Amino acid sequence: MGDGVVGFGTGTSSVVNSGTITGGDNGVSAGTATIINNAGGTISGTGALSVGVSIADGTVINYGNIFGAQRGISAGTGTITNYGTVTSTGAAVQDFAINLDNGTINNFGTIQSLADGGIAIGSNTNLTVNNAGLIAANGNFGTAIDVNAGALATINNSGTISATGTFGIGILVQPGAIAGIVNTGTIIGGTGVLLASGTGTPGTGSTLINSGTIIGTEGVAIDSSFFGGNTLIFLPGSRVIGQIVVGPGDAVNVQTGRDISSLLTLCLCGDVTISATGGAPFAINGNQVGRPRSDRLFASRPLGDGFHGDAVVADHRPFQ
Repeated sequence: MGDGVVGFGTGTSSVVNSGTITGGDNGVSAGTATIINNAGGTISGTGALSVGVSIADGTVINYGNIFGAQRGISAGTGTITNYGTVTSTGAAVQDFAINLDNGTINNFGTIQSLADGGIAIGSNTNLTVNNAGLIAANGNFGTAIDVNAGALATINNSGTISATGTFGIGILVQPGAIAGIVNTGTIIGGTGVLLASGTGTPGTGSTLINSGTIIGTEGVAIDSSFFGGNTLIFLPGSRVIGQIVVGPGDAVNVQTGRDISSLLTLCLCGDVTISATGGAPFAINGNQVGRPRSDRLFASRPLGDGFHGDAVVADHRPFQ
């Protein structure tokens, strides 16, 4: 089936495309390379296991459209900056819109996996994601960002991270991985954020700092209960729609202010440290952290099957 453009050998290959590059196996395949796909340009792999752009290391800058059945972009080490659209359309095995082992992804456009079980962004080693656009796993059982076991990740989201198919996960941090997540945008999935990191000892897991919106469409917005040792920090501006399930050794800090959900109720699965700071009045009562309001009555409700404790019941309006 072959490749559209092949670049291997000594030095750095360079491809600048404003037209159409198509290959049955890979649209572009290279060792060390700089790939620039301009607005209106298309780079595609058309076979059942094809990749749009496959490089060992280097730089990819996309203003157009890059897609493949199994991978949109696959790279070992490098920097990927996307202003256009990168898509994995689906294959016989798990597909990735972008699979980057070690490096940085800057997204201002759309990165999407369309297949069931697909992953929009995945990494095995060290990953930084700066997202101001859309990162989406559109199929059932999909994951928008998957931080694989053993990987270290930094995720800064001011856009949208979405996995709204059945059993979708917005951000998954697998056992043995560690992530620092800062969310000022929106994370939405069947489960919004699943932190399977940590060993149950405080400080051994991942850190989530939220001043945006996290939604669990199937009931759980944040699940940190697998092993514990993670840190959850809720800043003014936080909106959490769904359950917050925390595990042994987790630490939860709520920084109150004029614009934060008035009540966070946590499902406690083990010894958890809960604290609150800030200029606005607040109270800690068992597994609840809240700011009093005279015009609202809050009550917790039981969790669904498989959980024990309380759900999140939050006033989603700004403080007056």
